[in-house]
Amino acid sequence: RRLLGEFRPDVAVINQLQSPPALMTLYQAHVRLVVTIDDVGEGAVLADLRINVLYQAPGAVTDCSYIMLRREFATLHARAKPIRDAVQELLITQGGADTYGFTPRIVEAVGRLSVIPHGTVVVGPAFRHDCQLQEALDEATVPMSVVRDTHRMAELMWNADLAITAGGLTMFELACVGTPSLVVCGERFEVETAERLERAGVGRCLGFGGDLEAGRLSGAVEALARDAAARSAMSDRGKQLIDGHGAQRIVQ
Repeated sequence: RRLLGEFRPDVAVINQLQSPPALMTLYQAHVRLVVTIDDVGEGAVLADLRINVLYQAPGAVTDCSYIMLRREFATLHARAKPIRDAVQELLITQGGADTYGFTPRIVEAVGRLSVIPHGTVVVGPAFRHDCQLQEALDEATVPMSVVRDTHRMAELMWNADLAITAGGLTMFELACVGTPSLVVCGERFEVETAERLERAGVGRCLGFGGDLEAGRLSGAVEALARDAAARSAMSDRGKQLIDGHGAQRIVQ
């Protein structure tokens, strides 16, 4: 309250999931324009402008072109994305934490598929399922590399022919660079967004990972790996919807 009173900002941009009403009332009393991003808290409705691409809300700006991505994604969006007849590289990512340990289960499900020559498994700094992951890697016949806490995510995404991703921001990043994806949602609340992107022609939603059977996942990977036309259409549609300039649009 003291800082807001002293600084008297013209604009406050609040990027969090659950803004309480008391906090938003405080901002409204000291700031001319209050903006929230991906906020589904009770206080979000008090904002002057709401950007809700990840978690849609009535009265908010929800268009995919407003998703905020790092600059390297816009750079790779501008680069032509080749779609090979056969998949050469599979990317597996379940976000920074992978709360429920879906990554080892994904590796188990796809680790023996003949349509996958190589896989790259990305785990974040909060990943706590190393023993299970190593067991799955030991059982796999597909060569797989593990990348930890990388700063090269955009490049890894662009280099992949197909990705298995969680249902958060990574779906939009993959679409931006033109990489087709299968979505294994890390939380149940991600399913709505993943299904919305699927309806738009971007990615295929396999639902919440805790409900997903290994056979369904491996079948989906094999089917999409063999369908270059579907992967090409998914790639084109993703790049049409998301160009990586969402932050600039929010500022404008």
